[in-house]
Amino acid sequence: MNIVDPVLAQCRYQPDALALCVPGGHHTVISYGQLGKMIHNAGRYARHVGLSPGQVAVIFTDDQILHASLILGLAKIGVVTVSGRNPELPIELKIDAIIADYSRIFSRQIRVIPANFSWTAGDGTPVEEGRAGSGDEVCRLIFTSGTTGDAKAVAYTHRMVTERIVRFDYLAGNLFAAQLRTYVDLGFATSLGYLFLIRTLTRGGMLLLSAMSYESAMSACEQYRVESWVGAPGSLLSFLDYYDQSGGRRCAFQVMSWRQPVVQVPVGAGTDADVLQSDRGLRIDGNQTGLFMPFWPAPAGGGGRPCPSRSWEGLVPG
Repeated sequence: MNIVDPVLAQCRYQPDALALCVPGGHHTVISYGQLGKMIHNAGRYARHVGLSPGQVAVIFTDDQILHASLILGLAKIGVVTVSGRNPELPIELKIDAIIADYSRIFSRQIRVIPANFSWTAGDGTPVEEGRAGSGDEVCRLIFTSGTTGDAKAVAYTHRMVTERIVRFDYLAGNLFAAQLRTYVDLGFATSLGYLFLIRTLTRGGMLLLSAMSYESAMSACEQYRVESWVGAPGSLLSFLDYYDQSGGRRCAFQVMSWRQPVVQVPVGAGTDADVLQSDRGLRIDGNQTGLFMPFWPAPAGGGGRPCPSRSWEGLVPG
């Protein structure tokens, strides 16, 4: 069992379908066919620079397409990845290499491999399988935010990633059943950002990655008819405020936080914190770990499409 195999199956099945998008002045899009080649090329290059199964590599790159390709390509050949949050690397963590896209000063003397598109260049010939991997092998390390103390590493095996995605779908019920075009306003260093990368690509969906501005994000969401938005609650109010003032189409968002039931927040009905807290009963602060907002057009009479109220407590590991 390898979590990348279902992604590669999608690359073979629908090579022309869009897999990843980075919103911007000109949206950067990658098809499944291109992604498959990038995954194989990254795995081949990793072997070329001496990385081997079981080793741990920390990724520091601002290029989200390259970042995703490295995560998938390294996992395919058995290398454990960590998406770096900052150059202060925990001394207790065994690290074999750092992959960084520009000069940084790290707290530990570890081999640094430049992160550039040499990793993804090539003809995409599949990497030869050197051994049969196990679903119980670690493929990913995620650090907790450290808000309650020192950040702690959570190890994910291939099997755990699969189980958490299945658990996510079970808890969400039909909320995500047909929604495969998703904007994720979270980095890969977060557990939710990583899980949505794997979840969306294994299902053949399209994942829009975090944009530099709400204008770019909304432009991409409109162009590609994105069905859901996943992000941190701290960004909800500023996003709703931007959308309310931008003159976009009127719709209602179903908002689901991890510790609160589903509520509706009609755009244009007031989006300041007091209104949301008092009228809607939704507590929005920096202590919550994520939220989900499907883009559903509002019917003429107002309100959004109903969805079930569920508890999401404990969904995010760590």
